[in-house]
Amino acid sequence: MTTTTVITKKIHYLLSVILLLLSHRTIINAQICDTPQINTWKNLTDQIDLNDGFVMLCPFTIKGSACPSSPYVVKANHHVELMCEPSYDARDPCGNSSCVIDCPSTHFVVEEHASLTLDGVKLSGSENTAVRVKENGYLVTYCTQFENNRNKYNNGGAIFAHHDSRVRLIDTHFERNEGQNGGAIFHQGIIYLDGSNFEDNKANAGGGAMYTGQDGRSTMIMNTFAFNHAGLFGPAVFDAGMNVSQQRNLGCQNTGNGINCDGVSALVKGRVLCDTFVEREAWCQTRISLRNAQRNSEQQQQQHNNNGYSNDTGNSSNNNGSNNDSNGGNSGSNNSNKNNNSGAGNKNNNYKRHLLRETS
Repeated sequence: MTTTTVITKKIHYLLSVILLLLSHRTIINAQICDTPQINTWKNLTDQIDLNDGFVMLCPFTIKGSACPSSPYVVKANHHVELMCEPSYDARDPCGNSSCVIDCPSTHFVVEEHASLTLDGVKLSGSENTAVRVKENGYLVTYCTQFENNRNKYNNGGAIFAHHDSRVRLIDTHFERNEGQNGGAIFHQGIIYLDGSNFEDNKANAGGGAMYTGQDGRSTMIMNTFAFNHAGLFGPAVFDAGMNVSQQRNLGCQNTGNGINCDGVSALVKGRVLCDTFVEREAWCQTRISLRNAQRNSEQQQQQHNNNGYSNDTGNSSNNNGSNNDSNGGNSGSNNSNKNNNSGAGNKNNNYKRHLLRETS
C-alpha cells in the first residue's frame, strides 16, 4: 500500500467522522471501520501489515487462547496507527472502548525511530508491561484505556518508556495497573499528559501512578489522580530529576506508607517535597462515593457467585432436579448483577472523562 493510499484512507475516515457528528443525533451507530472480523492476535497483526500500519478497526476482543506469545513490534522507521470504531455518544466524547486486547504478554514494542498511535483501544491483562517504548520511539494515545496491567518484578505496569523516548497521552484512562516503580507509567524520556485519569494504580516502591526518571521530563495538564498508592514515596507522581511541570491537575486520597501527597513528590537531600495538585473537596467526595458504590457492587456480585457455588454443591448432593432449578435461578441473578455493574462502570467512565471540563 502506497503512502498516498494511506493518506486517502485517513482523509476518508476524518470526513466520515465530521459527517456523522453533523447529523446532530445523540448516539450515532453508523459504521465507518473497514476491517474484517478480528478474533485472534494473528488477525489483528495481519491487518496491520496488510494496511501498511493504518487500520480503522471494527469492535473486537482478543483474549484467552487467541492471545499472542510475543508482542507486535513496530520496527524502526515504521508507523502504526490503530483507530477503533467509536460510539459517538454525545454524553461521552471518547466513545466506548470496544477494541479490547486482554492478554498476559506485552502487547506492543515500539523500536527506535518508530511510532505507535492508539485511538479508542483498551489494553488489559498484561503481566509484563502492556507497551514498551525504546529510545527515540514515539507513543501517542487518544481515548485509550490501560487496565489491570502489571509488572511485579520491574517498572511500569502499563507503559515503560526508555531514555529519549516521546510519549503523548490525551484523554487516556489508567486503572489498577501495578509495577515496582511507576504503577501505571515509568519513563525516562519526555512525556505529555492532557485530560487523562489515573485511579487505583499501585507501585511497590515509588510513583503510584507515574515515575519520572532522573533524565525524564513530564508536562501534566488537567489530569486527575485518585486512590493511587506507593509502598515508599510518591503515591501519585514521583519526580526523580525535578523535571515535572504540572498545571490544574486534581488529586484525591493518593497514599503512601506514611508519606501521603496528592501531587508531585520529590526527594531533596533526604526530605520529601510535595507539589500539591488543585484541591476540589466536592470532586473528591464524589469520587469517594462512586468508588465505594463500585466496591459494594463488586462485593455483592462476589457474594452472589459464592452463594451460587455453595447452593450448586449442596443441591448436587441431593438431586439433579433441584440442582437444575437452583442453577437457573442463580444464573438469572448473576446475569442481572453483571448488567447492573456494567451500567455503573459506564457511568463512572463517563464521569471521569467529563470531570476536568466541568471542574476547570
